[in-house]
Amino acid sequence: MAMTLTDRDKRTIRMGAVCSVFILGLVYIPQFEGHWRQVRSENLAMEKTLQQIQNPKDPKQLYLDSQVPVYKMPTTADAQAFLFRDKLTEQIKKAGLKEVPLKTDFPKKGQVGGYQPLYLSYAGTCSLDKLLRLLVDLKTNPYYVGIEALKIEADPKQPAEGRKEMTIELTLTTLAKKTLS
Repeated sequence: MAMTLTDRDKRTIRMGAVCSVFILGLVYIPQFEGHWRQVRSENLAMEKTLQQIQNPKDPKQLYLDSQVPVYKMPTTADAQAFLFRDKLTEQIKKAGLKEVPLKTDFPKKGQVGGYQPLYLSYAGTCSLDKLLRLLVDLKTNPYYVGIEALKIEADPKQPAEGRKEMTIELTLTTLAKKTLS
């Protein structure tokens, strides 16, 4: 039982659809416009803040920029491991520690967002002043995120004055882009 619509019925349906769209527009357009204004004002405020950060004139900001360590954004795990290992080896040489092969570990757990931690381990012997030189220099490494573990052991058989060398195990962390697997 199909009914056919007359021209008057079709005109009424079209007019109802146009009125419905008009009413919905009157209700929702002011909300979208208010939201748009808010987003635009937030965007302008963020651009102004970014401009101040990029071109600091305040002496406090210039001092803070000089104290904050340099950091480069993570790349793929293999590239990040190579870059971090290379820079860390350079810092180990500079501090006067004995060069040994560094162990790399890619743990499966601990992934945050689009990044996964990457651990680099150093084990060797050195004096306390060389270790401290390395630890102070670490903040200039652009791939360094933090110290995961530091174990220091000295020979207990020797008197305290004679303990020049100690065994250290140092594990450092960097971040790498999470790969799809």
